[in-house]
Amino acid sequence: MKQLFFRSSGILAMLCALTVGTASAQNSLAVVPTSTTPGGTATVEVALTHDAAVQGFQAVMTWDNTVLTLVEVDYVGTDVATLLSPASVEFFTSTMDAAIAPGVGWGAGAAIFDFTPPFDAQTLPPGADQTLAFFRFSTPADPLLVGTSTQLTLENGMGSPALFNVITVAGSSVLPTRVNGSITFIDQPLLKRGDANGDGIANLADVIKLIQYFFNDGSAPPCFAAADANGDNTNDLSDSIFLIQYQFLDGSPPAAPFPNCGTDPAGTGGLSCDSYTAC
Repeated sequence: MKQLFFRSSGILAMLCALTVGTASAQNSLAVVPTSTTPGGTATVEVALTHDAAVQGFQAVMTWDNTVLTLVEVDYVGTDVATLLSPASVEFFTSTMDAAIAPGVGWGAGAAIFDFTPPFDAQTLPPGADQTLAFFRFSTPADPLLVGTSTQLTLENGMGSPALFNVITVAGSSVLPTRVNGSITFIDQPLLKRGDANGDGIANLADVIKLIQYFFNDGSAPPCFAAADANGDNTNDLSDSIFLIQYQFLDGSPPAAPFPNCGTDPAGTGGLSCDSYTAC
């Protein structure tokens, strides 16, 4: 059983001590449904729709621990990271319990956007479907899971002290409306987007692999779906350009499945994947 506690820094107690308002229809916290192949990693997005500037958040989720194991909670690559730029999330922490009850695991992630001096009132502007955090799960390699779904629930009152799904607005915590989601198990290849040469890493070697294939009669990528770095369901020079921008020019990272193994949430779009052994 793994537990990472906020209490060591006192931040959890501070978050829980804030005045908690009633649930608001204008503020909605949602688990975005996704899919994976049995044995793969599922990256689950928690997204916020809100009508006021937000100073921080806390997301608390439960799941069926017989089919899901939480690997990590993070915010790298989220809309929050982009929308706060050139500033950044100044404090982020997570906690998890693999088996709080028979068949139930839970975990939480919390962020404060303006946590260290100079305090400059850094906030997340109002918007719709802004990704706050990624909950990443591993799954068992059980082919009987194909065609089934498992529920992910935004649950209030978990842990001790009790944790709630909240956003912080003007110094007070507000309970958003909660929308649960699910992971559906499908029969698709496991891959990492941007990995054109199949070595499990998206780097300059993949750019070279694609350029050699397109212009110098080089061998084909072993998995065209993985080579689709920009996620447009085609393989062309734009994938090489996308990888160069990501690696050297602070461009956007490849979309899921990345950086962990998984399935393409939108499907492979007809792109083949004859061999991919890096997952």
